[in-house]
Amino acid sequence: MVRESLRLAALDITQLYAKHARAAAAGGMGMFLAFVLINGAVVVFAVRVGLKASRRTQAEQETV
Repeated sequence: MVRESLRLAALDITQLYAKHARAAAAGGMGMFLAFVLINGAVVVFAVRVGLKASRRTQAEQETV
């Protein structure tokens, strides 16, 4: 944090205002939502695989 604050103190931030304004106006909500949906699907898949494996392991232990 100290290193970053020193770097920001040494920069002339007024030169970056135009870049920040363009970046803020660019949006990207569609891409964000697409990645949220994809990552959500991956999480659901991983949880289902983990639960299925857990149930299978419990069933195998009960038969022994």
